[in-house]
Amino acid sequence: MSWFDPVAHLEDPEWPKLNEAGFTESPHLWFDDGTVVIVCTGSPDLKMGFRINESVLCLNSSVFKDMFSAGQPQHLAREDSFEGCPIVRLPDDSFSMNNLLRMLYERSYGQNLNDFTLAEIEGVLHLASKYMVYHVRTVIVQHLETLFPTSLQDYRRNPSTPHEECFRGLKIAIQFDLPSLIPCAMYLCSLHEAQYIFAELHHLDLESEIKNVLSFKEELADRITNDVLTSEYFVFDGKCVKTPASVGCNGIDPTTARRILVAYMDSKIDVFANNPTDNLRGQTDPQCCFACVRDRQRLEEEKYKLMLWGHLPSLAYVDDSREWTTWAHVDQARRDAIQTWAMAPRSAQ
Repeated sequence: MSWFDPVAHLEDPEWPKLNEAGFTESPHLWFDDGTVVIVCTGSPDLKMGFRINESVLCLNSSVFKDMFSAGQPQHLAREDSFEGCPIVRLPDDSFSMNNLLRMLYERSYGQNLNDFTLAEIEGVLHLASKYMVYHVRTVIVQHLETLFPTSLQDYRRNPSTPHEECFRGLKIAIQFDLPSLIPCAMYLCSLHEAQYIFAELHHLDLESEIKNVLSFKEELADRITNDVLTSEYFVFDGKCVKTPASVGCNGIDPTTARRILVAYMDSKIDVFANNPTDNLRGQTDPQCCFACVRDRQRLEEEKYKLMLWGHLPSLAYVDDSREWTTWAHVDQARRDAIQTWAMAPRSAQ
């Protein structure tokens, strides 16, 4: 979602216009009855001012409440005024502040977070955490948990999982202490080539995670290869599952069996998709009966993929404090993180 709506005055070639105080007035959050002007100076190309109500800020943010009740904090001094309203200058990004404030003022804004990029969500989450806007942070975290779920069922039924934004998802998970996102985010990152992984993590200043993601990719590939070669899940016994057997069917035929094995061993294919073989080229119809195909799919969906998904936490190493072996450990880490954030001193946010 763009941080502004396509309204006519934004098409003005002279926009953004600076007022006499040296900032651009927000086209959406500039109220005549506003009691304070928040000016964000963190965007190099845009210094945006928001004329809003101090009471709204105090109601939604304990940090702003303390800030205003304490008078004039030195680093956020009300150094001047504009149209009778005190100006508070904040070193924050104008785009992110616009999104956060509109979520406070407009009930419909942000209802569908799928309209936002992960970069935009990251910006709002940063401010919601910094200023302790609990309900906005909670909504955003819940949305992120649907994008990077902990259950295979949720992963499979969520068409919004951002495969191309998984690297930023990993960054958000680590930066904001959201451990439940890490296994799924790392899995999605691992589907890319090593060179691309290196480039994306370098771009996001996550060089420290390059080794971890590549290790995840290698260990998952080794695990799947070992399963393909030795596991009972990949034994094709040459028998039709129907009794009596379908005419001409000898179970999963060699060509289909080969396609299944190749699909699982291709590290670029999402093995948790409905049918990994759909991503292979040169498809041919199975030579076995429909009942055998369905039985094979059921074995993969109900047993092997579930087992493999359960193995992801043990691969998702970030640091020594997160040596997980099960999803239960991930869930406990999530609970601990929620409690830590809620009780953290504001100076640490």
